[in-house]
Formats: sequence, C-alpha cells, structure tokens
Amino acid sequence: MANKKIYAIASITLIILFLSFSIAFPVILFQKSPNQPAETKYSPAQISQNSSSSPSSWDWRNVHGENWLAPNKSQSPARIGACEEFAFVDSFESQINLYYNQHLNLDLSEQMKIDCKHGTSPLNISSSNQLVDELCSPFVNRDIFCNGQFQSTQEDKCCNVPYLCNNWNTRLWMSLGLDICDIPPYSSHRNCLNFWDFDSEEKIKQAEEEVKKLLIYRGPIHMHISGMTHSMLLIGYKENRSDWKTIQMCNAGTEMCVANRGCIARTCNPGESSFISYNFDPHYNEMRWINYSCMEYGNTGIYQWTMADYGGYPTTSIPNNTCDPLLYNSGGRFNSYLQHTPKNGDVIWIFRNSIGGNFEEWSLDVRQFGVLTMPSGPFIPPSNNSYWPTGFTNNPKCFDNDNDGYCNWGISDIGLNNSWRFANCPASCNDKYEKDCNDADSSLGPFDENLFCKQIIPKILPPSRDKKQKKLFK
Repeated sequence: MANKKIYAIASITLIILFLSFSIAFPVILFQKSPNQPAETKYSPAQISQNSSSSPSSWDWRNVHGENWLAPNKSQSPARIGACEEFAFVDSFESQINLYYNQHLNLDLSEQMKIDCKHGTSPLNISSSNQLVDELCSPFVNRDIFCNGQFQSTQEDKCCNVPYLCNNWNTRLWMSLGLDICDIPPYSSHRNCLNFWDFDSEEKIKQAEEEVKKLLIYRGPIHMHISGMTHSMLLIGYKENRSDWKTIQMCNAGTEMCVANRGCIARTCNPGESSFISYNFDPHYNEMRWINYSCMEYGNTGIYQWTMADYGGYPTTSIPNNTCDPLLYNSGGRFNSYLQHTPKNGDVIWIFRNSIGGNFEEWSLDVRQFGVLTMPSGPFIPPSNNSYWPTGFTNNPKCFDNDNDGYCNWGISDIGLNNSWRFANCPASCNDKYEKDCNDADSSLGPFDENLFCKQIIPKILPPSRDKKQKKLFK
C-alpha cells in the first residue's frame, strides 16, 4: 500500500512537471507533424488580418550572411531614359541568384529589354519575361533607330538581327513566375493590396506591411515610383531611429517642402504656372534648382506639383529656408517633392539606383509606389548550355551552413517536396519542411507566420535519477 502511494505521488509529480514544461517550452513539446508543410504562399488578405508586424529591417545585401544582389551596373551616362529597364534587369539577375540559391551573377541585356519591350518585332519575342546575355545585345544607348521613345512600331528595326546576335534564341533566360502588381490608384495589373482607397492610417500601414513581405518572400523588387516617374531596385528597408534631422516637418502625403516658401499643398489646379525652387543638397555640397509643374497624377483627375526638371551647381552657401527642402539621404535627388520627415518607427526604404549605381535610403510614403515587378522563378536557362555559368546544373542548391538542422534552399518552395529535399539537402533537415530563416546563425531556426526568425530553444533533458529515485518506480 505504501508503495502504491509513493507511485501515485511520483506520477502526479511527473504530470505537473510535464505541464510546466509544456507551458514554458511549447515549441519543444508540441511541434507540428512533419507531414504538415510549414511554408505556404500568403495572400494580401492574410497579411492585412495579421495583428503582428513584419521584421523591423531587411536587406538583401546581408541575408544568411551573404550579399544576394547581382553585380552593380550604372546606366550613366545615358542619352535615353532607361531606369525602368535597368531596374527590371537588376531584379531579374538577383532573383536568379536567389532562386538557385547560388551566386550565378549573370550579366543580362538591358538593351534587349528596351528593344523588344512590346513583342511586335518579326522575331515575335517579348522582353517582358526573357532576356539574352549582355554580349548578345550590349547596351549602346540605342536612340538612333528607336529615338528613345520605345514605340512598338520601331521594334522591327531594334529587336532583330544584327542588333541581337545570330544565335539569340539559344541564349535566352526565361522567368516563368513573372508577377506584376499595382499600388492604387494604378490599376493596369492586379492590385498588390486587398483594398483600393487609402482612407486611413491603418491602410497605409497595411500597404507598407504588404510591400515588406513581398520583398522578403519574393526577393528584390523592380519598383516604379509614380511621383518621380523613376524606377529603382527595392532591396530592403529599416525603421527610422531619429537619424534624420529637419527644420520643419511637412504633413506627409499632403504637403511638400519648398525652399523659402515652406510647406505647401502637393495638389494644384490645372493651368497653374510652374515655379523653380532653389535647394541645397548637403550630400553633393551643391545648390540645386528644381522646376515644378502642375501635372495630372496618372489618370486620376488629381493634379499635383511634379518635378519636371532639375540641375545643380557647386556652392557653399546655404539658403535661409523655412523648412528643410532636401531631406538628406545618400543620393539627394528629387527629395523635396517625394520625401517626408520620418518619425521614430517610420519606414526608410533602401534602393539601388541605376543612375550612378548607388545604394540610397528614401523616406517615401508607400502611396508613392506605383508598379511592383517581380521576375520570379522557376527559370528556364539557355537551351545551349555552353552559355550556362561554370558548374551550373539548373537545380537550386540546399545548405545547412549553421548546422542547426534547418536548411536553406533559396526563395522558392521547392524544399517542400520530400523527394527533392531528400535528394538535394543535408540529411539533418530531411524531416523538416521549414526553411531556415538565417543560415548563418545556429540560434535562429525557421520563419514564423510573419516572417520573423524563430528562436531555437534547446531541448531540455529531464534530470538524471539517482539509485534512490529509481527504487521508487520498482
């Protein structure tokens, strides 16, 4: 009878210990079944309904401890406006690195992107999702035949041999996952969001969250910024930490800062006279003039002051401004129209600009974003494999570099396939569907539902029993 009482007490003690560990360490004791995939593609609606925000920073120059961007190329000096094509190709090349999870660092043709834009040439080829290498169609500022207008009627001359190499059709890289979405009021493609009107601060924050998560999940994005009629490669973001200083803060989204005039309304009336603002750019130590014209925003019927032209000349004098006209960043271009003074916690977006090839930080309102283009995988490499990079096998790589039992196979979902994972990944992650969030840090495991890195909690073993304790269970 005594032994039964002791056994009962010991059993109750174990149950209490089990429940305590269950509460303290739920990840260990109640893991998902390995037969339940952990990664699924999200929808804008799912993101908007999440109460938690995404990670406070992200930068594709340092993910898994590596820089995944393709080598930098600058369009300068260019006689034609090729920012859209350079940003697209930059995204295309970087996406290939991330899809195959290896640094292939291709050099694809911006000139073909320009010449074959509309798909109306005799070759019946469109550069919307396929590109040849740079040697097949080098960038030559071709404006003699196409006049820099990119009109479809000119492609019979531009998108053809000899401007393309003779064997162009065996040297194409093709994206099968090309995705384009719009931030309202743009509406030429699918809506990036699950709403059309920015009628609250909450919706602006939801839009920011969607762009952040697209960036993390899909890789660097070709971003057309409507307010400046310019395209750049979005590579990351961070939260403001009071490192931006201004004299006066204009109301973001409704006002702009103009030297010697202060904060004025962004909107204007058709026919209002253009004006020139003289602003000091501390990055280049130059006085810059910006010519503003009253132009329609897209096809919305709304007219806004828009930068029509700008220039600069060296100076050391700083005008007596009523507000800070060029809210400082690493590039110093167009800021007086586009940027607002970010408060603590506001998003600072990180771009690579093909004008000069610099990395630049911008405090842009997400409503300035127009069209997001993501030339994603799967990819089809050239049919002639002599144009493949050395050692390339047309198969993503899979690693567990930090030996934490979670693998990284790039930005695709190919690792969810058991057969592929067993054949291509280290055995340490054969039983795990979850992709490693940071393969350079063994304390961080897979992503959670908001794309944060899960902290790996070491498995806690029960204390060893001495001989006296073992007798209790006999």
